[in-house]
Amino acid sequence: MKRTPMIALLAATAATIAVSGCNNETMGTPEPTATAPSSVTPTAAPTPSGSSSTSATHTSTATRTARPSSSHPSAPGRPAPTLSQARADLAADTGYRTPAVVPVDGGYQGATIEKQHTLVIWAGDGETWEPVFTGKLLAPVSDDEPITVEGRKLAGDLDGTFIVRGPFTGDGTGQALAYGRGDTGWGLYVAQADGSLKTTSKAPALGQNGLELHIEFNAGGLRTLSMWGPGAQAAFAMQTRNPIERTWKRVGDGLQLTGTNIVQGKRLPEHRMPQQATAPKRTGRSLPDGTWQVVTLGGPGEFGLIPMAALRTGPDCSQSGLCLERTDGEYEMALTDTASISVPTGQGGNVTIPHWVHRQVYGPTQPNETIDLAQLKGGPYQAPSGITSLTRGRYATVTVSGGKVTAITYSGQS
Repeated sequence: MKRTPMIALLAATAATIAVSGCNNETMGTPEPTATAPSSVTPTAAPTPSGSSSTSATHTSTATRTARPSSSHPSAPGRPAPTLSQARADLAADTGYRTPAVVPVDGGYQGATIEKQHTLVIWAGDGETWEPVFTGKLLAPVSDDEPITVEGRKLAGDLDGTFIVRGPFTGDGTGQALAYGRGDTGWGLYVAQADGSLKTTSKAPALGQNGLELHIEFNAGGLRTLSMWGPGAQAAFAMQTRNPIERTWKRVGDGLQLTGTNIVQGKRLPEHRMPQQATAPKRTGRSLPDGTWQVVTLGGPGEFGLIPMAALRTGPDCSQSGLCLERTDGEYEMALTDTASISVPTGQGGNVTIPHWVHRQVYGPTQPNETIDLAQLKGGPYQAPSGITSLTRGRYATVTVSGGKVTAITYSGQS
């Protein structure tokens, strides 16, 4: 379905009204609205801390008589209002001091918040404005933090996209909503069964699709941060520290996924330490560049540094056959952001993990020797099929470059 820019649609409708002699209070034909299918599976739905609110239907109208402009009365030959003038005019007309205004073909679109619970989207030439959408928001849990709105025209879109942010949940798990215009009209962006985001006429509700931890504009379109998926067992604190990140771009009548931080772990053979090791020559606080055998003396601390000591061939062998002993020196080594990390599993072999899982398994707050991967269900790390637990290993092989660890492979040997 080909979509007409909202400004052009308003102009055409206004001309029709003038010819037919309708009075100034005549309402135009509403844009079509549609309800998202009940079978839609959310890509991310924050877990609510309070009771769910009742869903209400938004109102999307194609035309409505604009209130007179109080800032820039139109005059023959007058230059088109600038963005700052359009913003000032919408603020003066609505009484909302910080409206979001977006330039679009033929004029501007803007958004305001009324009485803290309602989003109104406007279209106009920057001097006169017409409301084209009115949507009920979730009631904020605190009046100390105002609801704000930000707008931008995404590449590939005819209309503006508006992000509404506010304290919509008491536990901080739902803080943002995104609105746009699709083939069904203006509405809230919600996840579809095919993985895309499209607009719906339904109002947001606690624990429902569309309410996100955070939403922001990026170079390609939108970036969303979400609580973990259905069935997640992790505490809210872990989820908010390690949210699911997705990026989106406008394609057709909706938003398509372009990237995510969800990592799929890879199986690796069991890592066994060598029988012999050469101690490095100590040149400073970091191990020199190269590959070394080490024993870790604790997990990554507050700044991500791992205390470790290098190993060398020793006279005694452990029960597992390791004939290694510590050198005198100790080091605190940081991992690079792209460091390769693998750990032993409770089912044999090693598996790759991302940084945040490494901190969870080896960090100072994890006292257990094993971690049940059910704790990470629904999060941005997915273990290979059949892997149900990770284990802590003290011995490891590290690769060092430029004073930082670029790879660390733990062994289950002790």
